[in-house]
Amino acid sequence: MKKPARHINSGLHHVGIGVYDLEATATWYRKMLGFTRTVYEVTEESAGLGELTQGEIRRQKRRLLFNPYGGAGVQLIQFVGRDPRPPEHELELGDLGISAVRIKVSDVERNYARFRKSGETLVTRIVEDYGGWRSFFLRDNEGRLLQLVEAEDWFRRPSKARNGGVCGALISASSNDDGRILFEDHLEYGSAVYNEVGVFGDLLDLPGGEKQFRRLQLKQSFARAGRFADFFGPARFELLQEEGSVHRHTRSGQLWGDPGFVCLAFEMAPLEAAAEFFVQRDYDLAALPQELTERRSPARFAVVRNADRLAIKFLHTDRLPLLRGRLSLPLGANNVWRRTPHRLIRWAV
Repeated sequence: MKKPARHINSGLHHVGIGVYDLEATATWYRKMLGFTRTVYEVTEESAGLGELTQGEIRRQKRRLLFNPYGGAGVQLIQFVGRDPRPPEHELELGDLGISAVRIKVSDVERNYARFRKSGETLVTRIVEDYGGWRSFFLRDNEGRLLQLVEAEDWFRRPSKARNGGVCGALISASSNDDGRILFEDHLEYGSAVYNEVGVFGDLLDLPGGEKQFRRLQLKQSFARAGRFADFFGPARFELLQEEGSVHRHTRSGQLWGDPGFVCLAFEMAPLEAAAEFFVQRDYDLAALPQELTERRSPARFAVVRNADRLAIKFLHTDRLPLLRGRLSLPLGANNVWRRTPHRLIRWAV
C-alpha cells in the first residue's frame, strides 16, 4: 500500500449543527453560551456534498461561531427553500452518532446556577463521570443535548460564571473498538481516561441512560502543533457502546444540514494528504476536497464517514478571517506546523 503523505491534525475546529431557525439559534448560542464571534456567514448552494444531500444541489445558510475564550466553534446550517426534516425518532443514548456536545466551563456550580435561574432546560443535576470530571447536561433552544464540563485549559480564562467553546463530544457507537481506532489511531486522541462496562449514575437522567454501556473516554496525550492549536485546546471524546441491541442512527433519513448534530470538524493540513490517509484506511470519502472551496469562507474542506456513518470533516484554513469574513489575512501555504501569534487570533475572535 502506498504510504500517505504526512499531515497534521491541529485539533477539533467546530461541530456542525443543522438547525430549524438559524437566527434564533445563533442568538441563543451567543446569549447563553458566549459564542459571540461570527467568523463567516454564507448563503450558497451545497455543491460538492454529493450523497450527503442526495446528489442534489441545495441552497443553505451557514454561519460559523466561536467563543473568544477558546475551544472549538459551532457551524449552524439551515436549508433555504426546503423544509427541515426532523429526526425520525426521539433520540437517546445508544443511537449511533453524536449524542451530545461538550462545552467547557470554568466553574460548574456557578454555570449550573446561571442556567437554572435563566429557566433553560436542565436535564441533569451536577454529576461526576467515571474519571472524576464534573458536568451537567442541558438542552439548547431546539432541544439538542449539551454537556457543560469543568475545564482547566483556556486560551483566555473567563469569569467563573461563564463558559468557553466546544471541547469534545459524547458519541454512541456500534463498536468502541472501531471507534477507538478512529479517535486514538487516526485522530490522535491516544490516552484512555477510562474504559468500563456498566450502568452509570451520571447518565441515568439522560434518555436511554439507564441501559448498560461499554464506555470509553479518550483524550490527547500530547500538545498539538498547528496554526490554531492553542486556541482550540485539548478535547475529549467519549464512546458509548450499547451491546446486544439493534442500533438506530441519530440521522436516519436526514440530509447534511437537517436538524441535529451533523459532523465533527478537525483542522488538518495538507488537506489532500489527510483525505488520502483516511481513504487508504477504508473510510468513505463522502465529499472530495477539490469540490469544497467555499467562496467566502477562509477554509477548504472534505468529508469522510466511518462504518457508523459518523461524518468527520477536515478543514485547511489558509486565511485568517477578520470583520465577520469581510476581510482576511493570508496565512501562506507553508509552515502549517507553526502556531499563529495569539494577538492575531484575538483580532479574529
